[in-house]
Amino acid sequence: MSLDECKASKAIAAYTLDKTGASDFLSGADEDNEELENYYSDYLSAQGLQDSYQKTKEDIMGLGGASVPNANAQALVVGCPDEVTAIFFRQGSMIANLNEKIGLNESREYIELVRGFIGDIELEMAGPRGVVINSIPPCSGNKEKTVDNLLNGDVEARRLNDDQCVSVGDSKANFTEYVKQMIMDIASNYQNKTPLTAAQVAFINSNPLSISLVIKGAIASNNVEVIASNLADPTAKALAYRMMDDMYHRIWFMVQRGQLIASNAQPKPGVPAETCRFEVIKPQIDKLTALGDKVDKTRESLRSSYFTALSEIESIYNLVEKFQKANVIITKDVTARFGNAVAQRATGR
Repeated sequence: MSLDECKASKAIAAYTLDKTGASDFLSGADEDNEELENYYSDYLSAQGLQDSYQKTKEDIMGLGGASVPNANAQALVVGCPDEVTAIFFRQGSMIANLNEKIGLNESREYIELVRGFIGDIELEMAGPRGVVINSIPPCSGNKEKTVDNLLNGDVEARRLNDDQCVSVGDSKANFTEYVKQMIMDIASNYQNKTPLTAAQVAFINSNPLSISLVIKGAIASNNVEVIASNLADPTAKALAYRMMDDMYHRIWFMVQRGQLIASNAQPKPGVPAETCRFEVIKPQIDKLTALGDKVDKTRESLRSSYFTALSEIESIYNLVEKFQKANVIITKDVTARFGNAVAQRATGR
C-alpha cells in the first residue's frame, strides 16, 4: 500500500466514524478523536496541495504565462520572499523554523518542551508534491489543559531529532513542596534579617499577589508553618498556570507572526508571478492556523483555572490578616495585664 493509499484509508475511517457517531464509543475520546481528525486533515491537506500543484502547472502551461518546463513544487515557490519559504517550504519543524526566523531565539530545550505540550507541524521535502505535511501530536504523558505535570514534576518534551518523547530531568520533583519550602526559607531570612537570595527574590517577583507581605504577616502572628502549608498548594498552582500561559502565549505569538508572514506570499519584485503560487503553501498555512486556534482555546481553559487558584490564595491572605488583627489584640491585652516582657514571651517574640 502506498503512502497516499494509507492516508486515504485512515481518512475514510475517520470520516465514517465521525458521520455515523461511532467515534463517541471510543475510549479516551478526546485523544482518539483528535488523532482521527489529524488523519483526515492530513489527507485533505496532502490532496489539496496535489490539486493546487496540478492546477498551477496547468495554468502556467495553458494561459501563455512564463513557461516552467517540467514544473515542480520548488519552481512554484522560488520567487516567494525568503521569509515565506523559510517557514512554509523548508524541511523540519515549523515551530523551530518560526522560532529561528522571527528571532525569538528560544533554546532547543524550550522548543522541545513546547512540542511536548502542543505538538508540532513537520514538513518533509519529498514526494511528487514537493512537500509532505505531518501533524506531530503532543506527548501522551502531558496534560496540556492542566498544570498537573508541572505540579508533580512529571513533564515530557518531544525531541527534534527523532520526535521521541522524553522526561525533562530538571523539573521539580514536587512543585508544591518546593513552594512550601521556599516560603519557609524566605520567612527564616526575614526573621534573621538575612538578605534574600536571588532565587528567593525571583520567587517573590513571580508571584501573582504580594506574597512577601503575607509572609511578614505570618511571622508577626507566629503562624509561618501553618500559613506556608495552606499557601503552598494554591501558590504552586498559580505559578504553574502562569508558566504554562507564558509558554502558550509565546507559541501563539509565533503563530500570529507566521500568519503575518504568510500574508506576504507575493512574488519578489521583478520575478514572474508563476514562481510564487500561494496555492502551494496554503495547506501549510491552514495547519498553522489550526494549531493557533488550538493554543487559543487551551489558554482560555487555563485562564479559568488560574482565577480559581487566585481566589484560593486571596482567602488565605484574608486569614493571615485576621491572624494579625487577633495577635495585635491579644498582645495589647496581655501587655496591659502583665507587662511587655510577659506579652513578648507569650506571643513568641
